[in-house]
Amino acid sequence: MSGQMNVDVLVVGSGAAGLSAAVTAALGGASVLVAEKESVIGGTSAWSGGWLWIPRNPLAREEGIEEEPGAPLAYLRHEMDGEPADARLLAFLQYGPEMIDFFRRRTA
Repeated sequence: MSGQMNVDVLVVGSGAAGLSAAVTAALGGASVLVAEKESVIGGTSAWSGGWLWIPRNPLAREEGIEEEPGAPLAYLRHEMDGEPADARLLAFLQYGPEMIDFFRRRTA
């Protein structure tokens, strides 16, 4: 590819984070270009199978998997040797299920 291209958003990498950013920007009306150095799309997410752990998400609930509201935070605190939850961790627990729902509703 040669020449110049103008886009609103340039996403470097086509892993889970990159493609999530690209889809979100495009749904918001931006013109988007995803640049990937490998010959296949997916980045390291392709190697991992793209698995995510998003507790209390709508897909799990539809399959009858109901976690107690405090269970994910208790698990993470245990794994973090009792470290207090910071704003990022609490945001992950709050917005992770919303993110799953967003992509499920807005993508194929």
